Amino acid sequence: PLDFLVITDVNTPNIPGVEVTAYPNPFASSIEFEAKGVSCKTLTINVFDINGRLVRQEKAPGNQLRLLRNDLPAGMYAFQLDADGRLIHTGKIIVR
Repeated sequence: PLDFLVITDVNTPNIPGVEVTAYPNPFASSIEFEAKGVSCKTLTINVFDINGRLVRQEKAPGNQLRLLRNDLPAGMYAFQLDADGRLIHTGKIIVR
């Protein structure tokens, strides 16, 4: 299992026809992710702190996922979004 990641760039994988939205960003209590243009059984998000440590992993069936803030401190985080184990999007989220 991946529990540490060094992020040197946050370019989104170029997968034709795949569009990912994350809203609201910044967020206070929860953020919604939606993947369009790809059908999947399971959407997985890995959230990393600024030091590259995995701080959260969530899974949801289908193409939508809600990430609850819970105990995440305010700050910026990097994320990876996978559809059935295939990386479809990377980016940054901000917790208020």
